[in-house]
Amino acid sequence: MVWDFSQSVRKVTQTAIATVNNDLFRDFIVPRHSLSEKFDGIVNSCEAGEYRKDRLCLYAADIFGLNPDKHRILLIDDKPRNIEDFIALGGEGFLYESDETFALWLSGKL
Repeated sequence: MVWDFSQSVRKVTQTAIATVNNDLFRDFIVPRHSLSEKFDGIVNSCEAGEYRKDRLCLYAADIFGLNPDKHRILLIDDKPRNIEDFIALGGEGFLYESDETFALWLSGKL
C-alpha cells in the first residue's frame, strides 16, 4: 500500500527514502531492488552522518530544495517518536500501523 502510494505520487511530486541504516543498505538493498530508479532520492544515515529520523528527513528535503515552512513534507513511519519529532520541526507525519489504516487515511476517513 505505501509502496503503491509512493509510486503514484511520483507523477506530481518528488519522493525519497530517508533511512537510518548502514552501508549495506546502499550497497546491496538499493541496487537489488532498483530503488534509485523508483525514488528521486535516497538518504542514508551512514552517509549523511545524521541518525535522528526527523533531522534526516530535513536533510533529504534540503537536497530537493524544500523547506517545511514553505512545502508540504510527509514522513510515513512506524515509530510515534519519529512522527512527533518531525511534526515539531514543521513537517507532516503519518504513523503507519497497517495497510488498512493507511488506506483509510488516504481516503480521508481516518
